[in-house]
Amino acid sequence: MCYTVHMSRWPDRTPQERFWEKVCKSDGCWEWTGYRLRTGYGRFRPALSLPTEYAHRFSWKLHNGGIPDGNLILHTCDNPSCVRPDHLALGTSQDNSSDMVSKGRQKRGASLPQAKLSENTVREIIDAVASGVSQRKASIRFNV
Repeated sequence: MCYTVHMSRWPDRTPQERFWEKVCKSDGCWEWTGYRLRTGYGRFRPALSLPTEYAHRFSWKLHNGGIPDGNLILHTCDNPSCVRPDHLALGTSQDNSSDMVSKGRQKRGASLPQAKLSENTVREIIDAVASGVSQRKASIRFNV
C-alpha cells in the first residue's frame, strides 16, 4: 500500500519528479494517486506552461518518446489508473474498440445511457407480441 506525500507543487522539481511522487508502484499495476477523473483515468500537468494530460500518456512519453498521430495509449491491464509502462501499448481507436468488445466491456441494452426500456420491460413486450398482442397495441401499452 502506498501513501504519497505531495510536495509543494511546482518550484525546484522537474515534471518527472512530480509525476513519480504520484505513482504507487507494486508487482502489478502502478497506480496513479494524483487527480483522477470519474472514469479512473489519472490527470497530470507537466508544467504550468503546458496543458493537463492523461497520466498514462505522460508515462508512455516518459518511457517511449512521442505518440504518433492517430494513435492512443491502451491499457493492456484494463486499469485506467495504471501508468506502468509495460501495461501500456500503442494502438488505434479501432484497436481499443476491438479490445473492449473482445473482453465484453461494451455497454449494451439497459446499461446504455440512452436506453428507454429495462430488460424486464423488453421481455414483457416480447411475451405480449408472442401471445398475439399486435405490435401497435404493445407499443401503446408500454408507451414506446
